[in-house]
Amino acid sequence: MIYTIKNDTLTAKINSLGAELISVQNNNGKEFIFQPSDIWIGQAKNLFPNIALAKDNYTIIRGKEYPMNQHGFLKTMEMEVTEQTDDTIVFTLENNEETAKFLPYKFIVNIVFALDGDKLTQTFTVKNNDDAPIYFAVGSHTGFTSTLKSYVDFGGNDKLTEICREDMQYLNGKEIPFPLEDGKIPVTPKYFEVGAHILNGFSRKEITLVNPELNTSVTIDFDDFNYITLWSTKDAATVLCMMPWCGLPDSLDSNHIFEEKKGNVKLDAQDRFVAKQELTFKELN
Repeated sequence: MIYTIKNDTLTAKINSLGAELISVQNNNGKEFIFQPSDIWIGQAKNLFPNIALAKDNYTIIRGKEYPMNQHGFLKTMEMEVTEQTDDTIVFTLENNEETAKFLPYKFIVNIVFALDGDKLTQTFTVKNNDDAPIYFAVGSHTGFTSTLKSYVDFGGNDKLTEICREDMQYLNGKEIPFPLEDGKIPVTPKYFEVGAHILNGFSRKEITLVNPELNTSVTIDFDDFNYITLWSTKDAATVLCMMPWCGLPDSLDSNHIFEEKKGNVKLDAQDRFVAKQELTFKELN
C-alpha cells in the first residue's frame, strides 16, 4: 500500500513493502526520486540485515546455516504502519515465522519518515528483544533523478578512500585513494560503468547531488552511518544512488560466520540502535 505524507514544501510517498520511498516532489511538481524504467527497476530499497553480497548466498548465525540474499530480506517484507500524522509516518517489522527463515533473532525494526521544510529525515531503529547480542547491517539504496550533466559535490572531503572488491563483488582487503575532480565527480560512465563505489574517510558526512539540467539538488547528511556508496547504471544517464551503510559486502576469504562479518553492527540484548539520514531537496535558481 502507498502512503503519503506532506508539509508546505514537500510531498513524499512510501510503499509499505519494505518502507520504500517512491516519490518526493516539491510544490512545483519537481520529482527528486528516480522513477522506474527499463534502465533500472529499483527506487529506494531499505537494506537489513545484510548489505550487498553474502558469499555463496548463505551465512552462519549461532552455529546454524541460513540463506542470506543480496541486501537482505527487509526489502521484500510488508511493513505495518504503526503511527502516522500529516508529515510523519512510522513503519514497523517484528520478527515472525518468515524472518526466522533467515535470522534467528527476536527484533523490531522501525523506519520513520518525517518532513520538516525542505528536509526529509529517515530514521532506522533496531530493537534487540533477544536475550543475547544480535548482529546485522542496515542501510538504504535510494536512487535520485540525475542527468549526464549532474555531479556530486563532496563538500570539502578531499581525503576519501574506496573500499575495494574483487570484480565488484567481495571485499579483497584493499582500500585505495578515491580521487576527485575539483572536489566533485561527474555522474558519467567514466565513474559508474564498473559498478558501485564504497567510500570511506569523510571528515564531514555530507554530500550533494547537483542537477543543473533539472534545476535540482539533493543533499544527504549521513553522520550516523559508517560509509556511503555511490552507484549508477552503466550509462549513468538518469539515476544516481547515494546509499549510507552500516555494513559491508562479504569478504573473499569469508568464513560465513555472521557474528564475525566485517562492518556488521553488534547490538546487545534489549539495546536499541538508531541511525538517520537527512535529505534536503532544493530547486535551483
